Amino acid sequence: MTDVFPRREYAWYVVGILALANTSAFIDRQILGLLVGPVRRDLGISDTQMGILYGLAFALFYTLLGIPIARAADRGSRRTIIAIGIALWSVMTVLCGVAQTYDQLLLARLGVGVGEAALAAPAVSLLSDYFPAERRATALSVYSLGIYLGAGLANLVGGALLARLGADATVVWPVVGEIRSWQGAFVVVGLPGLVIAALLATVREPQRRETGTSDDTRGHSIGDIVRYLDANRRTFAYHNLGYIFAKQAKYGESASNYDLAIEIYRAIGNKENLAVVYRNLGLGRHNESKYAEAITYFESALKLRIELQDTPNQALLILDIGDSLRASKNLQAALTKYTQSLTLYRAAKDRKGEALRCVRC
Repeated sequence: MTDVFPRREYAWYVVGILALANTSAFIDRQILGLLVGPVRRDLGISDTQMGILYGLAFALFYTLLGIPIARAADRGSRRTIIAIGIALWSVMTVLCGVAQTYDQLLLARLGVGVGEAALAAPAVSLLSDYFPAERRATALSVYSLGIYLGAGLANLVGGALLARLGADATVVWPVVGEIRSWQGAFVVVGLPGLVIAALLATVREPQRRETGTSDDTRGHSIGDIVRYLDANRRTFAYHNLGYIFAKQAKYGESASNYDLAIEIYRAIGNKENLAVVYRNLGLGRHNESKYAEAITYFESALKLRIELQDTPNQALLILDIGDSLRASKNLQAALTKYTQSLTLYRAAKDRKGEALRCVRC
């Protein structure tokens, strides 16, 4: 065993790299929550399928692979495991952006879960060997900031991209070709992770505090682990139950994320992102067959687009209102909205919008 720790400046550099990785992980994990409306519409999937994409598809492998990956980190290079994990979840996030079917998106989300399972345990182990006990909590708290930065940036980046391009817009990417703006959001948040994975090459594998070597070929047997858990079973039981309930409460509040986003965008005067939030809420209500609520949200977004003098998106929102009116069997009012939408699309010289309006009529 050795008491020699890496230089403080370099140790904090490693914390910064791992915090960036944690931020990237939570952006890639959470970005789907902002894209529920357009994803569900374009892929024609149900609420149940959307729930599987957002929850089970990610959590299944993230949970099941966490223990064997942590076991591998006990014996091998933690830096290498983390780098491979970052590269994998980043590539899989990009693949979410080129998915054309529900099955393709499901497989990509499974891959994101596999990749992200490689971060937490190896990162905590690595930081434990970079810092003495009296500074370890501070280092781990900085690393954990990535959770909240990532969750916030997922909404900001996704919202900004949809606001700039429009939720129904298409963009052309090299090699990939033409994709929807929601698909572009996956590509934009996924690519930086590859840079972070490359930065792991600058992180040295420190000596392990238990052995004084950079890797532990001996490790602990499964029997050792089981005996340790049994000896501390009450502690682990209470800790894990508390963590389960805390996470259940946290993710149970996800429905209020839109309310929080509305308050934030109102406070900073960001009308474009606020309009995107209102439209996404409207699309969600429409898909739930709550057409009156959908129209209310669409009208709120339309008011903002009028203030912004954004004619194409005004036409799009009027089209959305027409869809909700038609779905609620108010066909005459729907036709009126479609006609208004067509007039605006023509004024904006938007031929794709004209074609879309004509198809819906």
